[in-house]
Amino acid sequence: MTLRSGLRVRVYAHARIVLFALLCTVGTAAAAADDSLSDERLEASYNTGPTFIHYPALDAYLAQVVRRLQGANPDAAALPLRLHAIENELPYSFVLNNGASYVSTGLLARLEDEKQLAAMIALSLAPVVRHDAQTNSAEGRKRVVRSYLPNLLIITATAGLGAIAIKKADDQAAAERTARLQSASDAVALHWLASAGYDPHAAPAALHRLFETLEAEKRFGTSEFSDLGGLAARADALDHLVTEVPAPSESAKPVDPTGNFPKISTYYALRRAGADVEGHPVSVVPILDRIEARQGETGPSAFLRAELIRRNSADQASVPAAIQAYERCVAHADAPPTAFRELAFLYRRANDTEHARKNFLTYLAHAPNADDAPIIRTYLENP
Repeated sequence: MTLRSGLRVRVYAHARIVLFALLCTVGTAAAAADDSLSDERLEASYNTGPTFIHYPALDAYLAQVVRRLQGANPDAAALPLRLHAIENELPYSFVLNNGASYVSTGLLARLEDEKQLAAMIALSLAPVVRHDAQTNSAEGRKRVVRSYLPNLLIITATAGLGAIAIKKADDQAAAERTARLQSASDAVALHWLASAGYDPHAAPAALHRLFETLEAEKRFGTSEFSDLGGLAARADALDHLVTEVPAPSESAKPVDPTGNFPKISTYYALRRAGADVEGHPVSVVPILDRIEARQGETGPSAFLRAELIRRNSADQASVPAAIQAYERCVAHADAPPTAFRELAFLYRRANDTEHARKNFLTYLAHAPNADDAPIIRTYLENP
């Protein structure tokens, strides 16, 4: 094969690659028009999956927040929203095109109040109602036609090298397009919040809070509400946008005056801290500090602090500190029964049989049918 013929083959090959990519882009966009069935399958998989939260009281509370938000905004009400919670350590909220919507327990555990929860729902709902994904895709296809086809001869003549510069420009344009659409949707979401009587300042406050809590917990993700870089930039952008939003039409107040949200948030935060004692211990203290700053120390929070100390008590010299932590825990009326059992074992390690026996008995009094109750009774029979 001659040099000229070899170059010709490479030129034609690059041209075919460019045309193939163009056809794939158009084909993919056409296939996206049939996503309704995919959304239904996704909803079914989420609702029957192991992480789905089966908690009717929580669903009812989330529905109240959604009704208030949609009831004040006809555009938001256009989508039949069905909001549920899913177990996940990271914060996220998303809405499918068919109205199925989900928030993670990681989001519920980190938000401060109902206003911030409504803000996260609004920020996730607005892009779906405004069809941002479809708009982005359509504008992207138009740009492909405008940029690749007129320059196809240049791409071919340069053996495909010209496509590199065009691809970079296209990527930059896509990023700018996405940012523009997000900013417009965020502005809509802020107005929705104000119309529903929620303080729109809750939106940037929620993102700032997510940034601070994730940073303190040393826990990072790649989703829109767990990526630290994205959170910081979007929170700053919302700080600017919120200045252009009128004040709420009424004083912001929760849909549930009994204050369900703090209870929900604390419950899932404690669950997260309990799982992290072994799996991600660096996050436990920041989570407990956040909980106790709101409601003070409780038996469950003191128990998790004691658990963290016990797991780090490898030598005999550290046992007194662990005992002290558990004694602080069992002084609370709501201390979990397990705290008495662990305290008893620590006293056994310290050769204090009297206090060990006392705490074993208290444990059995609180949990007589525990799986390990027969074993604990043998400790009492053979101190």
